Amino acid sequence: MTSLVVTGIGALTPLGIGTGADLVAAARAARRPAADPDGALRVRAFEPETIGEAKDWRRMSRSSILAVSASLLALRDAGAGSPGDETAVVVGTRYGCLSLFEEFHRVFREQGPRAVSPTVFSTGVLNAPGGHLSVERGIRGPCHTIVGGEAVGLEALAVAANLLLAGAARRAVAVGVEEAPTLLLEGLRAARGRRSPGEGAVALVLEAEPSRVNAGVRGAYARLAAVALGRPGRGRAAGPAHAILAGTALARAGVSTWEVALAAVAGTPGALGAAEAHGLAGGLPSRPTRLPLAPLLGDSAGCLSAATAAVAAASVREAPVGTRKAAAVASAPSTHGASGVAVFVRAQG
Repeated sequence: MTSLVVTGIGALTPLGIGTGADLVAAARAARRPAADPDGALRVRAFEPETIGEAKDWRRMSRSSILAVSASLLALRDAGAGSPGDETAVVVGTRYGCLSLFEEFHRVFREQGPRAVSPTVFSTGVLNAPGGHLSVERGIRGPCHTIVGGEAVGLEALAVAANLLLAGAARRAVAVGVEEAPTLLLEGLRAARGRRSPGEGAVALVLEAEPSRVNAGVRGAYARLAAVALGRPGRGRAAGPAHAILAGTALARAGVSTWEVALAAVAGTPGALGAAEAHGLAGGLPSRPTRLPLAPLLGDSAGCLSAATAAVAAASVREAPVGTRKAAAVASAPSTHGASGVAVFVRAQG
């Protein structure tokens, strides 16, 4: 059976910029970053040129800059030089490049159709981040963009895994990304009240039977043992539905609940977070350490759910050698689209 291994992680989040070790350390520290005056949690000022070269950073949307930057960090972490034909790109996002569409619509409304730039439109479509990454790194494998709910980052990871298992590629970059423009903030405030909007991007490099398990600087993070996606339950059924999802993922992975040392969870406020907590209490009766990430990253669907996978994978590599509790779970429930649970175990080799 093909083994899928996480060999690289890159993250640009309100917690900082770095690889898997940096992200899991910041998550464990649990120090909530300062919000901007509008209440959003954003990536602190950074220059993308310091992360890697690109033909034209200036023409990219905020989402593209974040997604490409996180992916460059992840590919470097994995020790991947020239990705080429055997690499796939899968981007997961809920809101896409809204800031560019907001600007496009503003100019159209205020100055008329002759004033708008077709370049702004083309760089603001939902699949622009994946296209930019493929062009910048010379990636010629499959390129997909998944648009979904709060767990869309785990959906992207599942699609990347399926591409590798089908033999369509030997390496895949799965990235979850969101931005927090004014238009989105106004909508979230009106609809959700308690949630803090957030932005960021988290990328994972997944490889099928890598020729060197000791990829990257410190070795492979973990083996992706299973990803389970399912329709979210409604009302009182939401918790039991997530418990079934967690049980399904563990069964597919061949992992008992007592082997799970950590659960990296979305932990969103309100009913969704309560359903997740209830579901994991039933699906993981061993009560592993929980790391809720929404208080640290904000309501950033693609980024947040991808971050649960990255934190879970990075925690597995840090587990002491020989310990039985060396598995980790990533959890992201959703009100729209699929909910997801992923299981990571120690990479062998």
